[in-house]
Amino acid sequence: MPHKHQKLNFNNLKNKTMKPKFITSVTFIVIGNMLLTYNSIGSGWTTYLTALFGLIMFFIGLVRMKSFLDEKGKNGVSKLIWATILGIIATVFSSIPFLGFLLIPVTVILNLIAFILQIVGLVNLKKSKMLGETGAKGVNYLLFAMVFMVIGNIFGIIPFAGNFIKPAISFIAFILIPFGWLNIQTGIILYFGIKQNSSADTVQNNQNQITNIFCPDCGKKQNGPYIGEFCEECGAKL
Repeated sequence: MPHKHQKLNFNNLKNKTMKPKFITSVTFIVIGNMLLTYNSIGSGWTTYLTALFGLIMFFIGLVRMKSFLDEKGKNGVSKLIWATILGIIATVFSSIPFLGFLLIPVTVILNLIAFILQIVGLVNLKKSKMLGETGAKGVNYLLFAMVFMVIGNIFGIIPFAGNFIKPAISFIAFILIPFGWLNIQTGIILYFGIKQNSSADTVQNNQNQITNIFCPDCGKKQNGPYIGEFCEECGAKL
């Protein structure tokens, strides 16, 4: 039976399962984001399917990641999730034969709102203390990638030349995205690693204090880290 002054700490047990689940969420995000970016590089109806599949994976990854973050991080990821939902709707509208052309104004508005939500979401995510310097640098990579995407879309308007310039610029964004999310992943894992070590030190200190308990009657030192309410030598109440 644990001593009444002992506080059991389960952080270490929790962190052992945290890393695989968190890494899986980032894997979904990286793959989904890169498939989504491919929509700006490729062409044809297959790019719509690729973008839609990427958005769905991106959505799943963000939902999984959200549960590991602090309040500021959750606030940022929530906006990214809403941006993804709008992106899914816009992609579905764009892929509808014939009707998709008529819905272009709607898809443009949806994509614009999603773009703004992404920027706000990333800025809020960067404020999370869990990211540290490494994670914050990863957010900067993602913001730069978004800037390159905008530049690529602007050049895409130019006849003929835009067909060559847009894919080249979008490819730069395609390269920056995995580096961004992997840095965010590293930053958060480092945060949990530091927290885990701190928790382990706290548990060890608690155990050291508990093992230095003596019986008030006979003076017998109690063994354990888990000590009962009565002295193991004379039976007096501790």
